[in-house]
Amino acid sequence: MFSNPQEEVLTKAAEEFFAEQGYTAVAEMGGKIVGLYILHPNNIRRCGHICNASYAVSSAARGFQVGEALV
Repeated sequence: MFSNPQEEVLTKAAEEFFAEQGYTAVAEMGGKIVGLYILHPNNIRRCGHICNASYAVSSAARGFQVGEALV
């Protein structure tokens, strides 16, 4: 199970947040989501190629190179 820094369950606000990112992806194993990747540009136009990336992998999926595949 994911360890979330927020206390609330992800809802419609999460959908909106992920839709605003430059790129989002999930990794699945056995029909379950086991990883998440978010890419977000720091700026628009000039310097838009400079980005932040975040990813998380379920503890149950560690050791299967899920994070490497997401990145």
